[in-house]
Amino acid sequence: MSYEVSVNGGQWSAADSSSQHRFTGLTSGTTYTLAVRTRTTAGWSNPETVSATLGGNPAPQLVVRPISWNPPATADYQTVQVEATGQWQATSSHPSWLSVSPASGTGNGSFTVSVTPNPTIFVRTGIITITYGTTEFPFAVNQAAALL
Repeated sequence: MSYEVSVNGGQWSAADSSSQHRFTGLTSGTTYTLAVRTRTTAGWSNPETVSATLGGNPAPQLVVRPISWNPPATADYQTVQVEATGQWQATSSHPSWLSVSPASGTGNGSFTVSVTPNPTIFVRTGIITITYGTTEFPFAVNQAAALL
């Protein structure tokens, strides 16, 4: 699988799932729409997006490692590292099968993303949104389909 990210519907840029992605050149007080999409053998997924307005000067910096995860169809978990100088929060777009613990922290830390077994023949896609101040980062999760 490969990943791409975009700002405000602009050009897609390659992103590596095992590393961080840092958006640069953003201006304080401006609203941005950040998007991430996945390419599988079936083609590109629909982009998952989040909008945020950067505030303060300078804009808060948030580093997330890795930037996405592709778990198997079985139950599984992944540790995600966060670098921030203040409080951050992680929220799931699909809490019925995609959970996060702990859901918040202060400063550098980590949280665990867990998925329940995927009983369907379709890949499940969800987003963990990591919020730090007015900055939000979409952590993409694409869980494999069940083999029938």
